[in-house]
Amino acid sequence: KGVISDATTFSLAAKLGATTDRLKAGEYEFAPGASMREVMEDISEGRTVQHRLTFPEGWSSEQIVARLNDTATISGKKITVIPDEGSLLPDTYSFSIGSTTREQIIDQMKKAMERRVADVWAHRSPNLPLATPRDLVILASIVEKETGKADERPRVAAVFINRLKRGMRLETDPTVLYGLYGGKAWLEGRTITRADLASPNPYNTYRIAGLPPGPISN
Repeated sequence: KGVISDATTFSLAAKLGATTDRLKAGEYEFAPGASMREVMEDISEGRTVQHRLTFPEGWSSEQIVARLNDTATISGKKITVIPDEGSLLPDTYSFSIGSTTREQIIDQMKKAMERRVADVWAHRSPNLPLATPRDLVILASIVEKETGKADERPRVAAVFINRLKRGMRLETDPTVLYGLYGGKAWLEGRTITRADLASPNPYNTYRIAGLPPGPISN
């Protein structure tokens, strides 16, 4: 494409500058008129093009893995083991073609989630009916699936917190769906029936008191 005007000069400069062994494979974008020195610096420093991949809040781990596996520009083997529900932080993540693997993005999401939970738990309001950080994640996942509107979340959370304090059942439909379908619950629209509400599963908050045994989304 004419980015390098003289291949011989470029190769000789790389060898003399001892940068040959430091050139990094990847996808690069060069401004028109970039000098060969600038091109060499970009490649030796690994300043690759950064792509962005977004995972919406409230997605199940199964949905997140499906998007990762379906993104052909990410390197590495496809993910075969679904991470624990609630262990990943939905957000926008950057990656470089040819150097970022799917496992690396999963690791980033897990570490980001650990940091976020630790911070929220450390600054939580007093007297919440939540015994552990995991309880916090479980409740947050339920709130997330109850409403997608940010301004409604505090009100929804307040209702559930009051029910927990009073020992009442949460009686929330998303937990029932997750108990029936797991991470596939959010792949399509579903209607809850009376039989579903009566189903004896540990996530059915119409039948159990308190929080379900685990998060229902991320």
